[in-house]
Order: sequence, then C-alpha cells, then structure tokens
Amino acid sequence: MDLPWGSVESKSFVTPVGLITSKGDKGDNIMAAESTHHLSYSPGIISVSIGNNKTTANNISATKFFGVSLASENQQTLVSFAGGHSGDKIDKIAALKEIGFGFTRGKETGVYLVDGAVLQAECKLVNHIVTGWRPHSVHWRSCFCQVCRR
Repeated sequence: MDLPWGSVESKSFVTPVGLITSKGDKGDNIMAAESTHHLSYSPGIISVSIGNNKTTANNISATKFFGVSLASENQQTLVSFAGGHSGDKIDKIAALKEIGFGFTRGKETGVYLVDGAVLQAECKLVNHIVTGWRPHSVHWRSCFCQVCRR
C-alpha cells in the first residue's frame, strides 16, 4: 500500500514520536520511538529504531508485524508512560486504558493502534539490521516495514 506524496498520512510524519505496538508471548506492548521515519511513498515504507533486546524487538522478530501510531499533540502523557516503562515489568496497554487512552485492534495484523493518533499504520517487517551503540544503552535494531493497512 502506498503513502502518497502530499497525502494527510505522509504529512503526518512531522510528528517525531512513533508509538510502536506489538504482540508477543507476554501479551500486547507499546513503546515510544523517537526514531520513526517515513522512507518511501510507494510502497509506503517506515523505519523505526528500537533497543535490540527490548520486548518490542523480540515481539517483532517473532511475529513480523507491528503498529506505528504517530502521537498527536495531546498524547504527551501516553508517550511519556509508553517510553518510560518496560513491557517486561508492566502491562502498559492495560495501565493506559485505565487512565483513559483508547486502542483499536488492527484488522490486518491484530496489533493495537492508538486511538486519536495522527497516523495509524499496520506494518509488516521487511528487514532489520542491528546498528550502532550508545554509552549506557544497547545496540539498536532498525526495523524496516511496509505499510499493509492505514
């Protein structure tokens, strides 16, 4: 599926924080990814960089699917919570629902998408590479996905 030049969806990428949703053996998860980039209009390709050994990275490796929801201006609390807690230690989706945030299951992938986000895209992993290292951090995994539904 394309993300056409000039479309509302392609213009949404001015919001730099992606809310990356995934599903795995520990249930549903959400994380905030500052490194969310729109790489191609046709086909629509998005890249996200995430910690190599994080819950989301493991979920994506296992299922090959994930969601990208670009945060709207009024979702700072959601972004802060999703980025500040580990999916290994807390059910972030349940906690966010409890404080009033909504999610909808994607029709193509079954992963959650964030209600009210500027963009909601269901994605299929095309490729990933392990890149870079930062002090006090981990290696990064850059995941490249094709949009299968928006």
